[in-house]
Amino acid sequence: MTALCALNFIFYLLSILAVGEGAINAPVSQETPIRLAKPRPKTSEAPPPRDSPPRDQQRNPIRLGIKEPPNGSFIGGTTVYVKLDLITHMSKDEFHTNYKDSKVCLSLDDSNYFCWPISSTIMFSNTVDGSHTLQAKLYQNGQLLDKSTSEVITFTTVSDPTMADEDVEYHTQSPGWNTKLEDEIMDLDQTDDEEATDVSFPQIQLLTPMSRVSYSGTDISLDALVEPVDPDVFNKFFGHAYTCFNIDMATAHFCFPLFQEENPMAVGLNIGFHTIETSLSNPETGELLEASSSGTMVFFMAGDDNMGAAFTAEMNLRGKLHRIPVVMGGCISQQSKSLCRAIGLENNDVCVAPVFEHLRMIASQVGFLTGSSGTTSYANEE
Repeated sequence: MTALCALNFIFYLLSILAVGEGAINAPVSQETPIRLAKPRPKTSEAPPPRDSPPRDQQRNPIRLGIKEPPNGSFIGGTTVYVKLDLITHMSKDEFHTNYKDSKVCLSLDDSNYFCWPISSTIMFSNTVDGSHTLQAKLYQNGQLLDKSTSEVITFTTVSDPTMADEDVEYHTQSPGWNTKLEDEIMDLDQTDDEEATDVSFPQIQLLTPMSRVSYSGTDISLDALVEPVDPDVFNKFFGHAYTCFNIDMATAHFCFPLFQEENPMAVGLNIGFHTIETSLSNPETGELLEASSSGTMVFFMAGDDNMGAAFTAEMNLRGKLHRIPVVMGGCISQQSKSLCRAIGLENNDVCVAPVFEHLRMIASQVGFLTGSSGTTSYANEE
């Protein structure tokens, strides 16, 4: 037996040496066939990171340019229209494939960015007098694309051009409507043979953000509701009106087409307290209609991972786990209504009451209802 084992061991060593000296051309055992492939040539190119943009975007980077208003221009009035250029070597098909869900975003005077759908007309209203800076970026997959950043341009607005230096040459702007739409607007003007039409408009309702509600993250979708008494007449005459938002008392209202289906966004908001006001614009001049204003409200941002929240509650509703941040100064009754609205149960006690009781229980446990100073927060006013 020992001699047989030694002989088998010798054959094993010889087989190893044979493999080391030459390539395998056939399987050693006929009972277990294997398929061998020629070794692939090595490459020094590392695979792109998982979060990097597709190769088409790497080869064909895109950058924004600002056409309107021109750099260094003077604008008469408080309404400013913005036009952007997409600077890229991509074809239209490539662009729509890679950037179909993107938005264009603007920062006026170093404010946070407001974002529109790419096809939107962009307008500022109620712009304060003086010099302004403007920069644009693309927003995609939840982040601003720094490589798309435009150059910073400057322009100056003068609300009453007749009071300014006579040597100033003002740049004339157009909202970019086509001829047919311009003709429709002109038909609304008063003539010698007919009287002007009185069109009533409602006070706008701000849906998101809600007053004294806390929101996760640093970005927020903006949504408002307009309910006119006579929708047919309102829709006809306000077809070119805008919904205009102002966050944190910015130097202008950022305006989005009133009948646009996709909501605009505010991006990069700091943790904590913010103010917001929204109004309708005059469809002929772009100026704000003060009587339509929602009034100024406050809301809160909790930041990434809700790191700015005083506490975060968790609730399972309709089979989904919801994490509800509440920032100091927030209102848990409003927070309850906001969550129930998000799942289609606004003002429904079946939803609002248990959510409120859950938030109030956690708020009491963490000492949120009464601060260390002995004063009661907004959270327990109801």
